[in-house]
Amino acid sequence: MAYNIYCFDSGDSVEGKGYDSVHPDQIEWYQAKAESLKNGNGGNYVPSVVFQHIIVQEIYDKLFPVAKNYNLGVREYDSETYDLVPIPNLSNMRDGYIFEKPCPGYYNHGQLEAMSKNGDVRAIFCGHDHYNSFTVEIDGVDIVNTPSIKPHILLRKINWGPRVITLHEDGGYESRVLTACELAEKQGSELVSVGGVSRVELFMVKIWKAFADFSQNIWKKVTDLIYKF
Repeated sequence: MAYNIYCFDSGDSVEGKGYDSVHPDQIEWYQAKAESLKNGNGGNYVPSVVFQHIIVQEIYDKLFPVAKNYNLGVREYDSETYDLVPIPNLSNMRDGYIFEKPCPGYYNHGQLEAMSKNGDVRAIFCGHDHYNSFTVEIDGVDIVNTPSIKPHILLRKINWGPRVITLHEDGGYESRVLTACELAEKQGSELVSVGGVSRVELFMVKIWKAFADFSQNIWKKVTDLIYKF
């Protein structure tokens, strides 16, 4: 068995609190399934990827570790409230863009901890946060946020589109967002008319992307220095 794919229902919302998350009984099911696959694979855990809607709460440990006591906080995490922070830790981000605060579940039932301990899960692929598109490694597991496939405002269109994932038999994987603007430039594509991406917009998106990439490279260096101190 070269690869295993887990699909989890991360729920919707917790009444009076915030968003939902993967629950303890689901984590127990995962642990039992991982061991079962291991037993049938010569005693070795089967490389796996996970798909779910809502991102794990630990995203604030590595990507937004300075987020504390913001008065607009919408969830509680380790007795602190978290919301939009001025400086994300871009030095920990492998690729992509951050255009909005991540919105994990209100409760953390230990999903990432369990998967990190086993070492079988290579990546957890999430959506939920429409504008974000990034990969960040946390405790040996890649947390990969994929943007909405629907068109939004112009400046978000640099990462609007589906994510393409390639799984390798050696347990590795590759992924990238195949942007609608990229497809719209291909000869014969109907996305320009169907998706509402005009040639003028394509040109503006290219300029915005160049600026965003340039700015992000600078901020990576700045945040790297900030988090060293």
